[in-house]
Amino acid sequence: MNPKPVFQEIYHDYYPKLVRYMTGLVGEADAEDLTQEAMVKINRGLDQFRGESSISTWIYRIATNVARDRFRSAAFKTESVTIQADEEELSSDLNDTSSAAGSLDNITVRKEMNT
Repeated sequence: MNPKPVFQEIYHDYYPKLVRYMTGLVGEADAEDLTQEAMVKINRGLDQFRGESSISTWIYRIATNVARDRFRSAAFKTESVTIQADEEELSSDLNDTSSAAGSLDNITVRKEMNT
């Protein structure tokens, strides 16, 4: 049986890969945060890694579960509804071409003020 990897090695080897993977799953805005969350879980669970699969399989399973948890969270669902409402408002505002540019700025400012 191979010796268990050290977390610093895992972090160094997998962090950039996980950021790219998470970007594909959740988008660029959340990829960095969720990668950090996955790394915390990897660090905490490293003692329980039994070696029944490759370390990369185990790491990517944790990252996938972190992304799934994000999609299931109430905060994500609330954010999705807000984004959908903003898109609908923008779509209706774009039909009125005289106010389209101003409306986009207003929506952006309101969204930023609410976060």
